[in-house]
Amino acid sequence: MTHCRNTLKWLGPGALVAMLFVAAPVSVRAEDATLVNPDKMKWVPLDAVPGTEIAVVSGDPAKQGMFVMEWRGPAGTKAAPHWHTNTELVAMISGNGLVGMGDDIDLQKGMPLAHGGFGSMPGKMHHWYVAQSPFVLLIEGEGPFDVNFIHPEDDPRTKTSKQ
Repeated sequence: MTHCRNTLKWLGPGALVAMLFVAAPVSVRAEDATLVNPDKMKWVPLDAVPGTEIAVVSGDPAKQGMFVMEWRGPAGTKAAPHWHTNTELVAMISGNGLVGMGDDIDLQKGMPLAHGGFGSMPGKMHHWYVAQSPFVLLIEGEGPFDVNFIHPEDDPRTKTSKQ
């Protein structure tokens, strides 16, 4: 508390008024808000990681601008080493897994990401993910969002089906 008093004294008497003004809530219109509950999310298969699904909750990851989406899948899901053009922010909503940096999956070098955990991978950073349990991961970033696999043979989108 002494630190706070000393800081306010250093800032001057007008600082408190300025801080209260800045901290005051800003009026927004209800139509500008985005509120989405899980039962209203539209889940679609994620071609880049078969067996998983994605739901866009804000923005459009295919276009320029901010987006938020959720990715979910079963235990054992593997997102092979890949990179994105732009920074990727992730938050583990449920479940847990290992996140690693580099061109190959090495579970010994993976870093645990548990329920409530957060990660930030700068654009072009090579990384991978292995789910240790069923999971839901929130992904946020600046679009357009892309997934570029390090090893072309890991990209299921380029494999042709045998019929």
